[in-house]
Amino acid sequence: MERVKDSPKARGEQEKQTVGCRNISGNRRGSSRKFLLVGLVVVLSVVVGFKLIFVSSPEDEIRRLIRDVSKAVEHHNLPKSLSYVSSDYKDDLDLDKQTLTYIASQIFQAYPKLTVSSKIVSIVVQKDEAQADVIAEFLGTLPPQNPEDLLALRQSHRFLTTFRKERKEWKVVETKKPSQNLE
Repeated sequence: MERVKDSPKARGEQEKQTVGCRNISGNRRGSSRKFLLVGLVVVLSVVVGFKLIFVSSPEDEIRRLIRDVSKAVEHHNLPKSLSYVSSDYKDDLDLDKQTLTYIASQIFQAYPKLTVSSKIVSIVVQKDEAQADVIAEFLGTLPPQNPEDLLALRQSHRFLTTFRKERKEWKVVETKKPSQNLE
């Protein structure tokens, strides 16, 4: 066995192993650099992807707000519904937030089942203010007194709603008088 180790063939293999080790150690530095570069690219990709997914445009925020208001109304969640309304809300019918609160509570009591669907016609954003042209359909169902009775309120209206950014959140500050009933 000793002879095999001292043979020229064995020495060549040892040299190849040594050269292989040098190449491996040399590649380790290169591999480390490549690993860091790949890691940096992955981190940057995650950051950019995060921004694309979680940082939305003002228009997307308004769309989400309209959807969330509809859900809150359908669930008769008065505090949540009104959390989207500015404290200085006014409309062309001279309703303020306090009057809106009263009307909403009356509707919630009268109609145990409410369905709201919205179609956003347009959204225009200018800095911290936005206007959305929205067609909203409300369907309220009363509990029947008799099995053959089904009392329902169905209304469709078009609203021009103004939003303002308040403490980094969009709030409804005004709704203009709805156009004619769209039924």
